[in-house]
Amino acid sequence: MKTDKINKTKKKIIECAEKLFSEKGFDSTSIDDIAKMAKTTKSLFYYYFDTKNDILYTLMKIRIEDAVKTLAEKRKNGNFPKTKEELYNNCIEVIKANENIFKIALFEFLKTNKGTNIITELPKEVFSEVKDIFIFSEKEQLELILLLIKMTTFWTLRKSLCQKFNVNENELEKMYMESI
Repeated sequence: MKTDKINKTKKKIIECAEKLFSEKGFDSTSIDDIAKMAKTTKSLFYYYFDTKNDILYTLMKIRIEDAVKTLAEKRKNGNFPKTKEELYNNCIEVIKANENIFKIALFEFLKTNKGTNIITELPKEVFSEVKDIFIFSEKEQLELILLLIKMTTFWTLRKSLCQKFNVNENELEKMYMESI
């Protein structure tokens, strides 16, 4: 029973961090903000996570692993995309289901001056965990990461683009699909 409460508390902290990071940004969110939203203490936050970077890494790892496993399960069941349109729809489905984390990932990716960060390193770890289903060369991994960056950028900006150019989301998605 106690383990259930611990797991619920950790899960709540992760969910609140995701919400705050996607709304306020990683740098503008404090550990106090996360603890307050999770209705817990700063000490309990530190019980589960060493730093704010640690919770970001944990959050991204969980969400990206879930996304890759969803695609892996589709492939295992013979439902893996066979056309560009199917691939696009599968990726958008994953991005929609994990919109907050992809938004956070994009912003963290764009703000760094370093050659590596969580966006470039984590997918390699995820690919290695599902290597029995996915067999991607280094180049194919990079191509998929680039596709996800492109789609994440589109998905993050879509509402602003629709407002700016007075177009609905379906029209914009169709235009985007034609562009890739």
